[in-house]
Amino acid sequence: MKEKPALIFVFTAALLVRLLHYMEIHDVSFLIAHSTDLHQFMYYARKLWENSFFFQEHTYFNILYPLLLAMLHLGAGLSVKAIVFLQMVIDSVSAAAAAGITARAANQRAGILAGMLYALYGPLVFYAGLPLGETTALCLLLLSVLCLLRAVATRQLSSAFLSGFLFAAASLARPNIIISLPACMIVLWIAFRQNRPLLLKSCALLVMGCAIPLAPFSMHNYMTAQSLSPYTLHGGINLYIGNHAQALGVMQAVEGVSSMPGRQVLDSIERASQLSGRKLTDRQADAFWARRAFGFYREHPIRALKLLCRKAALFCNSYEFACNTDYYFTQRFSRVLRLPLCTFGVIFPFAVLNFLFVRKTSPGMCLLRYLFVLLSVSVILFYVSARLRIICAPFAIMLAASALEKIPGIIKKKQTKTIAAATAALGALVVLCYVPVTRFGFNINQTNAINYWNLGRYYFNNSEYAAAAKEFDRAAGLNPGNISYRVLLAQSYEKAGSLREALNEYKIIADMDPDNLEIIKKTGELYRSRKQWKQALAYYLHALRIAPRDHDVLNTVGGLFLSLGDLRRAEQYFLDTIRIRPDFPVPYYNLSVACFGLKKYEEAIAYLSKAKQLGIKSDKRFEQELISAWKKTRTGDQPD
Repeated sequence: MKEKPALIFVFTAALLVRLLHYMEIHDVSFLIAHSTDLHQFMYYARKLWENSFFFQEHTYFNILYPLLLAMLHLGAGLSVKAIVFLQMVIDSVSAAAAAGITARAANQRAGILAGMLYALYGPLVFYAGLPLGETTALCLLLLSVLCLLRAVATRQLSSAFLSGFLFAAASLARPNIIISLPACMIVLWIAFRQNRPLLLKSCALLVMGCAIPLAPFSMHNYMTAQSLSPYTLHGGINLYIGNHAQALGVMQAVEGVSSMPGRQVLDSIERASQLSGRKLTDRQADAFWARRAFGFYREHPIRALKLLCRKAALFCNSYEFACNTDYYFTQRFSRVLRLPLCTFGVIFPFAVLNFLFVRKTSPGMCLLRYLFVLLSVSVILFYVSARLRIICAPFAIMLAASALEKIPGIIKKKQTKTIAAATAALGALVVLCYVPVTRFGFNINQTNAINYWNLGRYYFNNSEYAAAAKEFDRAAGLNPGNISYRVLLAQSYEKAGSLREALNEYKIIADMDPDNLEIIKKTGELYRSRKQWKQALAYYLHALRIAPRDHDVLNTVGGLFLSLGDLRRAEQYFLDTIRIRPDFPVPYYNLSVACFGLKKYEEAIAYLSKAKQLGIKSDKRFEQELISAWKKTRTGDQPD
């Protein structure tokens, strides 16, 4: 198959898979609403569109995707769902680019195989369906590699310039990409080392191309934060997340710092200021967290080495560690993702075989290897997550494809030793990739519970309380000790009108946290709404032991004694309420009712009068009965 038809075939296959996925998820608003980064992306997009960003506000977020949203959403009027659809097309272009790169680095058969592996790689399909910057960054990065290989093959130096431009633009979405720039320089040296003037020109143009998209943001950050870096001011906290004494090697919360996008940076600056004992600027706070991360390596080298080994093992593992939206949870909404698509555990072993058994390498193959190694190191140095690792996936795919393409030839030549060594290495790598994540101390049930909780919150915020209750119930079932899940479950039942289920949940929460005043009061209130006075009284008396001077609780206890017919005790609680809160009108009215029952008519009238003065509206029928009873006592008649 010629190159152009092959690329069209790969593009069409990739687009078909992604369109089928889009048809499954385009109506699932939760997937977009749950992409928490989107809110920050939209904030910066509006700033850019209103021309109120440059040289006015610090960059707390990777800026490439907000630029795309500003142009397509605010400028061209496309909806976010339309932009997600466009990303499907962009990712299909990436599949064709991967095929073209591998064809140049190895041969056309390997190129077609790489393109099809890309088209059928599950996490890439998943990220193409989310409003995040990874898909765009990958397309720019792969096009940059394609341009660089073209510069090497044809010696068209304009391609080196374009490669640098695209490379730097990709790094504006994922800054760790810039760490792999030396790989491009090395490949230019390999290709042009015999022609020094050409080597210098190509390297200079590559660097110039990089400088153009980065320069405006370097100037911006210097003006707003005195930093020459063109990237965001959260590299320090992200480095610390994966490198400290309690680090697990994956995304996790830092004490005093929110894990929510945007908020994380602001909290990290405030927390750094608290820990250092002085007010820090954004740049100083960023440096503070970086110093703490490097300090961990300096002070605890053995523990740090163990942590690096742990992160390397997590990087090789097939499991997709969620950073916000979960790949496995999204399979619930997409039958395409439930298909046996390629995953990292399938691709990575063959990518490693490329290093071990593919000996004759072109400059293009060297570039793929260098990029894969440097990008992988950039992930391991920080922390492992599916979203960070996805940048490495295309290079693993291209390396794996070139290795797979060699296998038939090795078998045909009956290279027994090579086959035996490759089989043993492949077996060991597969075992490494499929070590259960529970062996690393991760609780998958907790992760799934968080996913159900997030979906429940989405339904709850959209007033779909019955649907929310189902998700919160699943979350509570997986993590029964989490009170926040049960509180939301109880609230969902209550708002959905399922009061019996709500009451049962509140009782469970009250048993779990017997000092939680609000929960105790809520449980008593639900019993009271069902006219189960004795059960309600038990909970309100418990609440009174927690907060003995709570006027609302005192008044409610009095009301419950009133409902039970214990008028004297009701009277006492109403009087206690008035002593604590003399301007509270309700106990005066309730006291008048209690005094009426106790035949203290003058006192009842006095309390009723006071309640009316404080703004309460009395029951006309009760007022008439009270006055009538009082008049009868004045005339000597006994009231009924």
